[in-house]
Amino acid sequence: MKIDIKNQDERRDCVVIGGGSAGWVAAVAAARAGARVLLVERYGYLGGTAAGVMLGSFGGLYARETREQHIFGIADELMERLRVYGGSLGVIPEGWTGGGTPYDKELLKNVALEMALEAGVELLLHTQFVDTIVEDGRVTGVVVAAKDGLHHIPASVVIDATGDGDVFAAAGADYDKGAGSGKLQPTTMMFKLGDVDTAAVLAYARANPDKVSTSADLSGIPTTLGGFAEQVAEAVAAGEYTPNMDRLAIQFTLREREVIMNMLHTTGVDGTDPWSLTRSEVEGRMQVLGAVEMLRKRVPGFADAYLIETGIQAGTRESRRLIGEHVLTREEIMAGTRFADAVVTTTGRMSYHDPDGKHQTTVTVLQQPYQVPYRCLVPRDIDGLLVAGRCVSTDHAGLSTVRSAGVALALGEAAGTAAAFAARDGIAPRAIDVAELQARLGMRNARDHVDA
Repeated sequence: MKIDIKNQDERRDCVVIGGGSAGWVAAVAAARAGARVLLVERYGYLGGTAAGVMLGSFGGLYARETREQHIFGIADELMERLRVYGGSLGVIPEGWTGGGTPYDKELLKNVALEMALEAGVELLLHTQFVDTIVEDGRVTGVVVAAKDGLHHIPASVVIDATGDGDVFAAAGADYDKGAGSGKLQPTTMMFKLGDVDTAAVLAYARANPDKVSTSADLSGIPTTLGGFAEQVAEAVAAGEYTPNMDRLAIQFTLREREVIMNMLHTTGVDGTDPWSLTRSEVEGRMQVLGAVEMLRKRVPGFADAYLIETGIQAGTRESRRLIGEHVLTREEIMAGTRFADAVVTTTGRMSYHDPDGKHQTTVTVLQQPYQVPYRCLVPRDIDGLLVAGRCVSTDHAGLSTVRSAGVALALGEAAGTAAAFAARDGIAPRAIDVAELQARLGMRNARDHVDA
């Protein structure tokens, strides 16, 4: 059966698919660089996982140990605008410890929208990506599904910011999924609780440092406090709770007596399979109420806690990863390898969730900043397309740090700016002047530290 595409839209310089952390920033960056930009988003808001799944904080913007800021640009502007509305304490929050930058997710939706509209970005919300148009090895547009049917939208450059690599997969670009076994890190249904005695939680942690994460700095308010394995084990022994993590992580928010919980896993989920995603959502939501009851009974400070909300969807850590002109490896990240075409310098920790096990996470501390080269955003075999967000070109282990939301902001700014340059000059994204791109991004931590 032939699909009838009723709507032929005008050509854009840049079409961004996905309005998450990478996507909305890519759209803003491209528009500010002079491109005519259309941003297509399946939900009715911008901000993606950071706004809907509830991360609680952006990782990768600054170094935990040195408190040195690494990511600037639009991410820095975002945090300052949020601060004005009471939704941020700035990139490096005073009085908070850890490497995360807390923010208010509802205000994030508004600020992202505000910045997109100010830049002149055209928005198409409640619209789903369907397919790419590829001619002679080059993406020339996309097909999307809206309430009035299918739209064909021609574009000089398309940016895949779907997180799952839907656009590059449909275009026929090479990609990978999972480790050698193909297994993926589990999904998590995040949830927010109110009326938690956060002072009592911190007092317990400070009095019992051996029962919480050994990496937690309790001199201030930790962005995330992990541990409480003893309470989980007691609940399991009593038959009260069947966990799928051996411990839990408490994410403190900007409000007293409010926390976001990361303590649920659904294993064996493929984020590119709708049946698998459905199971993830069902299992995740069914797990929440039991988890809340366990917290009320077992964990200090949670006796009066109540459920405020769950994520708009389960959070996906891993699905498709582009095989780009360069695949960033764990070894390169750990070594802090410098690249002549670096577009992001960042830091953080590798947070790996075992696809088979019940461990909350295995954390590897990075001893120095690392870089993401521009080539990781460029498919090796398809033109007219750039990639931003967690589906950029990394290996399975490297994804565990590159997938941070703060890194996605920076990747989006790089991709959007590059797309605007390519459209301006009528060339493929791989052919742009990377030095011009770096200069536009203000790469104070990339170009100044290039070894080769």
